[in-house]
Amino acid sequence: MRERDGHLSRSKEHKLAAYKASLRDRLGASVIFPEDRVTISAKNHKAVAFAVKDIALRLRECSERKRDGQLYYLMYDIFTFKASPAAVKRFYYMGLEDREVGK
Repeated sequence: MRERDGHLSRSKEHKLAAYKASLRDRLGASVIFPEDRVTISAKNHKAVAFAVKDIALRLRECSERKRDGQLYYLMYDIFTFKASPAAVKRFYYMGLEDREVGK
């Protein structure tokens, strides 16, 4: 790391990307590091929760797996929410008819 600006040099960035790719290949899974997570503002958490739930419902229609919640927990690995976990959970599990009202 460079001392003056806190960022990796280009060669270190390339080396880190290669290590991440190697780890992904060895594990056979995606690897999400803390620096790769996306921060979702409190203003946008409702839209993101609804969108992820829509994806979960679509996948549920075309899959034999009926267990809900797998994508919900994966969402917390991908995103860092500025809103409370209770608020995100409430909007994720909100029914389709209640979404228009938003309560």
